[in-house]
Amino acid sequence: MTVLGWHPQDIIAAIKKQGWTHQQIADHLEISRATVSLGVRTGCSPVVRKFVANLIGVSEQELWTHRFPSTEMPNDK
Repeated sequence: MTVLGWHPQDIIAAIKKQGWTHQQIADHLEISRATVSLGVRTGCSPVVRKFVANLIGVSEQELWTHRFPSTEMPNDK
């Protein structure tokens, strides 16, 4: 089973709970709102990943698991 991390809507809800919007994050980071939106959905922007993870208090690896290869070795069967 592949774990993909948090669902994008859960990340968006966590951002809103902290009182931030995509536009406010974009203004703060001096990037476009579209970059923030795409970064939240896919984890493709390291700047957005780091900011959002720090904002909501969760590791980048937990939010966007698919972006971080597993260091565990598969079980031999």
